[in-house]
Amino acid sequence: VDTDSFLLAAMTCLRLAMKTLHGKDRLSTGTVTTMSRGMVGERDMEEMELTLLFCLEWCLNPPTPNQFLGYLRPYIALCLGEEDQDQDYHEHNDNNSVMEDIMEIATFLTEVSVCKYEFLVYKPSIVAFASILCALKHLKYPRQTVKRTREHVSKTVLGYDNQGDADEDLTQCSASLWGYCMENASLMAFSSSSRAVIS
Repeated sequence: VDTDSFLLAAMTCLRLAMKTLHGKDRLSTGTVTTMSRGMVGERDMEEMELTLLFCLEWCLNPPTPNQFLGYLRPYIALCLGEEDQDQDYHEHNDNNSVMEDIMEIATFLTEVSVCKYEFLVYKPSIVAFASILCALKHLKYPRQTVKRTREHVSKTVLGYDNQGDADEDLTQCSASLWGYCMENASLMAFSSSSRAVIS
């Protein structure tokens, strides 16, 4: 493979990855042409993109638990925003920093789930939501708040009721993640912004 073809393929892969992960064309062909100092043409890139897609049989990455965290974040913030803001767990934190704590812990747990075989049987949305529920538990949110959040997001966002296989998977996945938290309490001692530490 010559250098020009390699550069074209690499730049096209970068652009394709951006489109796949972010759902938008954030890296236009014009931008890539500029980045490559004119060595990659817009038309060449469009043709290479089609070639790559056909070679991959259009099998790009499926959604990951981490991507679902991003999708779920506004709904979790909305659910928690509807709760009484005078509760103890909000006393020293504004809603933004509370959400940052929740997402930091949930992100850690989704990353752990990738390394553990037992989590491969669950849908990425289940792993992401279970991670958020464990983060709420870790931060000592009241049980009723966690329950209401679970019911609301399960039904209105993820599209399943609180019965059946999906709910059972969510329960089992949450229990497994929480078990991991309890076994590895030292790993769960996050930055000082997280006020609760599993004991």
